[in-house]
Amino acid sequence: MSTNPENQSAGTSNLPPCPKAAAKICCEELTKFTIDYMDGELDPEVKRHFDSHLAFCPECKSFFDAYQCAVRMGKDCMCTGEPIHRKAPESLIKAVLKARGKCCGEKPKSDPDCGCH
Repeated sequence: MSTNPENQSAGTSNLPPCPKAAAKICCEELTKFTIDYMDGELDPEVKRHFDSHLAFCPECKSFFDAYQCAVRMGKDCMCTGEPIHRKAPESLIKAVLKARGKCCGEKPKSDPDCGCH
C-alpha cells in the first residue's frame, strides 16, 4: 500500500499490501486503471489489487508517481482562477496582420489609422 497522501484521498484500503493481490493485476492493466483509480471509481477489490501492485512493482510505482505529478502540474497551470481570454486583443491582431503585410480589414491601406503602415 502506498503511503502517498494523494492515494489516501482516492480511498486507499487500510489492508496491508498482498503479493497475491498484486499478482491479480498486471502492469498493463494498472496503466489502464490509473485514471479511474485517481478518480476513486475502482471497485474496492480491484483497488486493493491496484494498491498491492503499486507496493510490489517499483516500475509501476514510478509510473504512477510521475503520472500524479503530471496531473498536479497540469492542474496548477490551468487552475489560476483567472478568466481565459477567448479573443485576442485588437492590438495583437493588428500587429500580426502588419507583420504579415496585410491590412487589418475594412480600412484601405492608405488609412493612417489602419496600423498596417
